[in-house]
Amino acid sequence: MISFSFFRRSPSLKSLSLDYCNVTNEAFTELIIKLPLLEELLISLCPFVDGDAYEVTSRACAQLKRLMLRQGSYGGIRDGALGIEMMHELRYLTLVNSNITTEELVAIIDGCPHMERLCVRNCCNIVVDGTLRAKCSRIKTLILPPLQHMQNVRSRYIFHPDDSLFTDKFDDWRSS
Repeated sequence: MISFSFFRRSPSLKSLSLDYCNVTNEAFTELIIKLPLLEELLISLCPFVDGDAYEVTSRACAQLKRLMLRQGSYGGIRDGALGIEMMHELRYLTLVNSNITTEELVAIIDGCPHMERLCVRNCCNIVVDGTLRAKCSRIKTLILPPLQHMQNVRSRYIFHPDDSLFTDKFDDWRSS
């Protein structure tokens, strides 16, 4: 088990990146509730962090402005609220290889009125059409794959050549 004693003593932490770790939902939840001032969160390929964790994050980190998720499972087994749509201060959202649906994405767009940048890549349950694009019209920077691309990536992990979002962490967002 990862020791989070450092984080318990750091409630003023504003940015957190979890890359390729096997942290459990329970451990993540224990950690995130101790970081109420968190503004930036990256979760990349942490397979055991799922739907419940996002709901807890939305309640614990009311100031969260930037969220980046890259993993195969967005929600696990969940009932009702996803959590991300309750992150009302969210400005920047990146989802890569998520099993999120079009309806869930619309709920997030509706629940996050300050969204300025939305990047969705390799999310094979999203149907990108005129209706979704119209819903996203208020978002300044929008990166949605074309519909035909989505039909070609079902059940595969293909990373976009511009996945520097995950190698540069939050640097690209800070400069924009």
